[in-house]
Amino acid sequence: MISLRLAKPTDARELGELYHTCMDEIYGKSSKVRKIEECIQYFRNNKCNDTLIGIYDNRIVAFCCYGMAKDDTFYRDAGEIYGLYILKDYQRRGNGRNLLHEAVRKLRREEYNEIVTWIDPENEDAVAFFEALGFIQSNMEKEIISNGDSYTVKRYFRNI
Repeated sequence: MISLRLAKPTDARELGELYHTCMDEIYGKSSKVRKIEECIQYFRNNKCNDTLIGIYDNRIVAFCCYGMAKDDTFYRDAGEIYGLYILKDYQRRGNGRNLLHEAVRKLRREEYNEIVTWIDPENEDAVAFFEALGFIQSNMEKEIISNGDSYTVKRYFRNI
């Protein structure tokens, strides 16, 4: 089992590398995989705020970013899981469930009543994971542009 803690700005490089690796595990050489420096810069820019990390053997192997829902169509009482990524070798061991549970606990403390996340329907493992934890697909979708290509993600939600 991994141990959880809040990320620190000094974790930005390792988090960016992990994000890139996880995306590569999911999509291979697809245009959905951002360049590694873009991934690192994302974490440097947000100073790793609202990011839980999972550590095993002094190495970050998972993370979950969360906070206030970013989309204008939501009310102020909605929190969002911006991303939850776990290296394949650490999946299906309860680690994702623990990360999500802790993020939801933190969002509940901020008095959010609903939690949303956006999932690429091609990522069948993510769809199954969130549905198993009570998330329901809504009829909302949006387009994501990555490396000049676009793809569609779907909104999932649940009450907390």
